[in-house]
Amino acid sequence: MKKIFWNDHNNILTDIVQNFETVRNPKDADVIILWQDVLETGVALARLGHAYKKKVVVVQHGRNATVDYYAPHSYNLEADKICVWGQTDVDRLLRAGIPKKKIELTGTTVLDHKKPKQKHDGVNVIFRPAHWDTPYLQENLDLMAKLRTIKGINIITKITEAHNPADFDNTIFSNRDQPGHIDACFDVLSKADIVVGVGEDGTFEMMAYVMDIPVVIADIWETKSFLQRTPIEMVFTEACERVSIDVFEKAIWDNIEHPEKLRVERLRLALLEGGVGLPGKPMDKIIKVINDV
Repeated sequence: MKKIFWNDHNNILTDIVQNFETVRNPKDADVIILWQDVLETGVALARLGHAYKKKVVVVQHGRNATVDYYAPHSYNLEADKICVWGQTDVDRLLRAGIPKKKIELTGTTVLDHKKPKQKHDGVNVIFRPAHWDTPYLQENLDLMAKLRTIKGINIITKITEAHNPADFDNTIFSNRDQPGHIDACFDVLSKADIVVGVGEDGTFEMMAYVMDIPVVIADIWETKSFLQRTPIEMVFTEACERVSIDVFEKAIWDNIEHPEKLRVERLRLALLEGGVGLPGKPMDKIIKVINDV
């Protein structure tokens, strides 16, 4: 059994590391496993691992995370291998100039935590506020205010450690750096009729697509810098309905009354960006990459 040193976020590596012996010092590891190698901690750990003559593997931490490797950021891939979710990510990395031999299409263990839908009373609208480098985002407050004006819905807000709970109604909390975060997200989604949010449709929305839950995004996001990096445009997919705030309520009811709307797009995205339906199990494929690197 290989020894690994790991650095996790978003519960991306939680399942994977159970198949290896973990060590607390990178010098004692056979392989360094990271959730990212583009921000300060990830870069430092990747370079430290290489200084110790260790191999480094990055496991993609969320939908669209591979954008970091092309313009305007164009970060270097420090790792020897990167395990990605879907063919869209493979294509993106190739366009960014990442050598094909460093890219492994594995899918993600995150989506293996999918839960069956639960019966519930009323109409449950799950609000996913955007998370940023500050707990205060005007867009989140504006959409919360809009949701409060819609009669006949139950608002459930899925927040993380990045949010201020006092800003939202009926919050369900999980910490992305603590065990159980992914299961908490799927538990909320199991009771959902629809997901709404601001900013791009990300990992939480990918979970919704896998469960065939409609997603409506309010088109109110103002482009801004994250962690003082170059601002980039949000990346929206064809699986979400992106609408102006003026028709936001109408879009919610349309999708609730017609859940088949965008179903084909949801399933297509689950394959191309989530790897759902690819041959083999994501866990087995990621373990093999780590063992073979």
